[in-house]
Amino acid sequence: MELKFYEVIYDPFTNSVRSEYDWSSEKNEFVFDPSLEARENGKPDLIKLDIANAPSPPSLTDFIDTHKGFYKLKSEKNRGENNFVPLDIKSINEMVKQYVASNYPNVQYTRNIIWKSYLTFISPYSSHHYHVFIAQVKVKGVRSVKYLEVFYNPFSNMIRGDFEWNAEQEKFKRPKKE
Repeated sequence: MELKFYEVIYDPFTNSVRSEYDWSSEKNEFVFDPSLEARENGKPDLIKLDIANAPSPPSLTDFIDTHKGFYKLKSEKNRGENNFVPLDIKSINEMVKQYVASNYPNVQYTRNIIWKSYLTFISPYSSHHYHVFIAQVKVKGVRSVKYLEVFYNPFSNMIRGDFEWNAEQEKFKRPKKE
């Protein structure tokens, strides 16, 4: 008899558990739900972005400190109920601008940077801990502003991105996984 691992997702707000894996009798293994593969192919490659495989998984203290920072800045700035930003947003925004300027030569300037999300997994099996930002940029020769997704790794204090310019569609897109 061989032990198998089964990943579940717990939602504390609805007190529900779900999984994205099904049992395959043929393979004698849990397999990823094939109907979700298109969604997965649109996700970033966290290993290439140097976000996965951190030296150690985020601790509960890392998680709590980050969330305390969200609440502290929200109260200092008298922001609305759902208007959170990281505590060190000014320095991160500057790093995003520098990253875009040095990695996207077709960008004339960065107009606005929006914090999108913070993700972490407190688990012995995962080591993801990062913020996602959307940079609103002006592309040379294109009339309207465009949007570019970048990632901030708080462990390495680095910005990384994987979007590429698609001249035919006149927008930035994540390359398809091979």
